[in-house]
Amino acid sequence: MASRGSPMNQIIELPPDAAQVLRRLRPQWRMDDVGNVESLLGGYTNDNYALTYHNADYVLRFARPSPLSIDRTFEKRLLAGPIALLTAPLVAYLLPEGHMLTRRVAGPLLVDAKPDRVALAQYLARLHLRIPPLGRRYDLVQTIGRDLRVAAQRGELPPPWFAKEHESLTRAALQIRPCHNDLNPWNVIVSASDPARWCTLDWEIAGDNDPLFDLTCLSEGLGWSLDETDALIDTYLELIESPRVPTSPQRRTIRKAYFLREYAWALAQLASGNRRVEIEAQLKRSSEALKELNG
Repeated sequence: MASRGSPMNQIIELPPDAAQVLRRLRPQWRMDDVGNVESLLGGYTNDNYALTYHNADYVLRFARPSPLSIDRTFEKRLLAGPIALLTAPLVAYLLPEGHMLTRRVAGPLLVDAKPDRVALAQYLARLHLRIPPLGRRYDLVQTIGRDLRVAAQRGELPPPWFAKEHESLTRAALQIRPCHNDLNPWNVIVSASDPARWCTLDWEIAGDNDPLFDLTCLSEGLGWSLDETDALIDTYLELIESPRVPTSPQRRTIRKAYFLREYAWALAQLASGNRRVEIEAQLKRSSEALKELNG
């Protein structure tokens, strides 16, 4: 939802607005010593740059204004403490904007690493067991409703069938635990062969939710089939020794919730003028997937 793509591997000049933010983040740095700047593809609502300073590697996140509210104070607190060992080391963070500087973690993105099912299930199990209590709920019904309101205020309304599907989510019984909630394969760096050392990025919407939502996010981002996703869920539940046996309708509900969230977010972004080709593709893909689920 928030980030897609890989480094362009092309050295550029840091844009003036990003350079100004970097000066605020690290006022003690000599800007002439900043080098090897690369623009990182993706970042639907952020611009990201890899750079070096005195032979150390960093990533700068330039947070663009978003029509959707993001609790940056919560994100800063989370990155600086509770999940610090699960993500890229935080160097500096600016409130209220959400600009951020982290150390760069070496390794390929998960989308490029082609993980097998067992390694992916091990990563997910370890991640969920290590996320501490977050103190807030990620409510899918409320989140989707918020995005629809933002879109409606800007003249974009979803089709009638979407409202019915959104309403049906209120009847969904979900198991709740701390989750990432934007766990796509562009937000995971495979830093070693051991999944325990994979690095997880972009925690701005973390909160209590059904852990199967994270699994669905990841498998959909990898382009896995329904059968592959079901096998991933089964392996994951075995690893965490969960007595839970989700039925086919329950799995379908989680998948539907995911695509409803993706559709509503894309609609709000497009309505607000963020008309990236990737966001338009997300809207189309989500609409098609929801129609397939109802077919």
